[in-house]
Amino acid sequence: MPLLAARGVACSYGTRTVLQGFDLIAEPGTLTALLGPNGAGKSTALRALSRLMRPDHGTVTLDGRDVWRLPRRELVRNVSFTPQLETAAWPMTVEQVVLLGRAPHRGWLRPYSREDREALRAALRQVELEDLGERDLDTLSGGERRRAMLARALAQNAGILLLDEPGAHLDLRHQIELFDLLRRLTRDCEVAVVLSLHDLNLASLFADRAVLLSGGQTLAQGPPGEVLTAELIRQAFGIAVETVPHPRNGATMVLPLPG
Repeated sequence: MPLLAARGVACSYGTRTVLQGFDLIAEPGTLTALLGPNGAGKSTALRALSRLMRPDHGTVTLDGRDVWRLPRRELVRNVSFTPQLETAAWPMTVEQVVLLGRAPHRGWLRPYSREDREALRAALRQVELEDLGERDLDTLSGGERRRAMLARALAQNAGILLLDEPGAHLDLRHQIELFDLLRRLTRDCEVAVVLSLHDLNLASLFADRAVLLSGGQTLAQGPPGEVLTAELIRQAFGIAVETVPHPRNGATMVLPLPG
């Protein structure tokens, strides 16, 4: 499986620096959660990792090769990025959107193969959208649309998934099913998942590693239990919390303190 790494990455919009000194290794078989308040640099980090934003400083490499020197097709065969918000430029069904994930494997003009159709069916089944394949994307709820975008990423069959707030608009049941699916992909298929997340407790329950960002800088990274401390959360979010062990598995749970 490919290895994606960022070293000393800094990014800016105009004169405003939004990410600096960012380091990350997306190891096969791991789920890494990027955490922090709004504006912390989570989405910018994902855009830099996916070659949608060129860093001002530092490097992003795929198996040791600078991603900006790789052929685009080679990159998208290995790295899939799902943004937080996305709309189709023209009316498309769910199946048509998901099949876009097969483009790196077949090109744009070749007909879909049996392998492409099998990947489509498997992806729709994994996100529980089998019955909505013929629906127009713009008729779906926010949660259904998020699952359709994830299905496209799954159909791409990349070894690295970069997901910007994949749980947004999902109810509790679908959030848990989504993260269960991502954990299975990491464990059974050695996929590397890097995602941004606002829910600290979901990160603690499902992530192997956490990166806590604030003001574009990394406050801490490591196992969630070491990153999600009351003091570090206070520094990042400016609020007081209490951390307690989960009654089943001992994972760190974060409880905001009123007032």
